Amino acid sequence: MNKREFNLEGFTNEQFIAGGITLFLSGLIGICGNIFVLIVTYRILRYRKNIPNVLILFLAWTDLLIFLLAYPQSLLKYFFGVYFGDYIACDYQATVLTFLYTISISLVSIMSADRLLGLHRPFCYKKYITYDKEKVKVAAIGLGTTTLTVSLLPALGIGRNVLHFPGTFCLFDWGAESLEGKALVYSYMAMLGIAMATIISCNFGVVVLTWKLIRKVQCKPQVKEDLEMGRKNSDVETTTSESKKLEHLRIEVARSQSGRRGDMELQFAKWSSAVAFAFVCCWSFFLVSS
Repeated sequence: MNKREFNLEGFTNEQFIAGGITLFLSGLIGICGNIFVLIVTYRILRYRKNIPNVLILFLAWTDLLIFLLAYPQSLLKYFFGVYFGDYIACDYQATVLTFLYTISISLVSIMSADRLLGLHRPFCYKKYITYDKEKVKVAAIGLGTTTLTVSLLPALGIGRNVLHFPGTFCLFDWGAESLEGKALVYSYMAMLGIAMATIISCNFGVVVLTWKLIRKVQCKPQVKEDLEMGRKNSDVETTTSESKKLEHLRIEVARSQSGRRGDMELQFAKWSSAVAFAFVCCWSFFLVSS
């Protein structure tokens, strides 16, 4: 393990430095970006504790831990060709990466389903999907325990962990020959495929529902308020100028609130679509090549 592999020894100095800079910057951006998200999310949670914000918090912590626990070993291996700990460290890094990647994929899938449910069944969502610290704790422990058990299988002899291109990180062997190794690979690929299908379909539904909501918000309040004003003007001919001003102000406020709601839903749809697009771009090539 303590050498350049996967044809990295044939890289020119410029190519090797360019790859190292890219690796370093990706880690720096990942660490700083997730710390920023954590700070903002913790401030929001002081005033508004709900499931979407908790999921964002868990996702930021998961992504940050990937860099803190597994990233330093990759840097050392790339720049110095030294993999400290050899196969024991390889099992550790593979277990950490499999565990945290699976948690991250699961959280993105849950976030997508949560967003779709919130738009499709808003009253049901508001009634039943509420923040409960004990329920969140139980769900987190259940997901973490299940994922950790699966992540430990290669280290326990079901399959094996090996270095992958460009020789900077360990993960379970995607080209396993043994029956249990193939079963592990196919299980993970099936999980990844289901997660991708869930994220794509849910976010497509979010975009469609948001578009319908925006159209309703833009059209319905105006028609409704104009009809109400027409009734009041026909029934009460002696309305004072002050009451007319108050009614006009109420209509404008209602329209403004509806517009802000539509804008907020549009921003949520853009965020969900961006997450889905980034997820598919990152994992689809990985899934196809495997």
